[in-house]
Amino acid sequence: MPTPNKASWLYNHLDFLIRFLYSRTLLGFLASRTLAAKLYRSNPETLNQLFQEVSSVWHSHHLSIQGKTILELGPGTSLIPAINFLGQGAAKVYLLDKYPRLNPNKPLTPTPEEITFFTTHYPQVAAKVLSKHHTLRRKFVTLHPKDLNHFRYKVDIIYSTSVLEHVTHPHQFIATMSAHLKPGGFMYHAIDLRDHYNFDQPFLFYRYSNFIWHHFLSKPGRSFTNRFRYHQFIDSFTHQGLNLTWEKKTSQSLPPNLKLHPHFAAMPQDSLQTTSLHLCLRKPKT
Repeated sequence: MPTPNKASWLYNHLDFLIRFLYSRTLLGFLASRTLAAKLYRSNPETLNQLFQEVSSVWHSHHLSIQGKTILELGPGTSLIPAINFLGQGAAKVYLLDKYPRLNPNKPLTPTPEEITFFTTHYPQVAAKVLSKHHTLRRKFVTLHPKDLNHFRYKVDIIYSTSVLEHVTHPHQFIATMSAHLKPGGFMYHAIDLRDHYNFDQPFLFYRYSNFIWHHFLSKPGRSFTNRFRYHQFIDSFTHQGLNLTWEKKTSQSLPPNLKLHPHFAAMPQDSLQTTSLHLCLRKPKT
């Protein structure tokens, strides 16, 4: 049996083969279905902590949730952000997920832990939003298992965590988000820019060309990452006329022996080294 160090070495040096098998073969499809519950399980505590941090940022910039209509992209398996939005005064929350982890054919039912969180932190709102069967009333929260292009409402706030790194066409997606955002509205996105294959090697995917990446090593719906970089996100949001009101990012030095494909070698090093990004942006009123 290989030692942990040797297993790690093999995993990182055979990443081309493993990525191909996972994203482009029946074996990979079966593996993704088997591992889905583990891979895509949301962490309620982390999501709540993040929401509270972002909420304080909004407050400091005089951005109010009260009475607003919210679009949360890719909610995963957790209703915690939706509960927090409603608890803090939002009028309606739309949950949009092209690959829903929540069942779109059944009423949205919070877990017992989420119900306890709701009734403890926002008892008056919970009494109004929760039905006698402990489901969320559709008047306040609805799940839409569709692509953003097929969403037909305009909203005041767009919110996402670990979603934008997975969209297939980032420029187009950002343009569509902007079109759905009302003038004066704002959006928040937490973006994980690391290679999701191995978070201990966050820049491993820089070695591959776009052709190889998109045709052999990745596939939408199977942990796809678009490899869009920090400066590209900023440029794309700016191109849509959105104003950056706040950002927080984390970075890590590139390994000295990392081989960069020319596509990435031409990019700003600061952008390449950015591993996570939190953005709050606002659409001008006119």
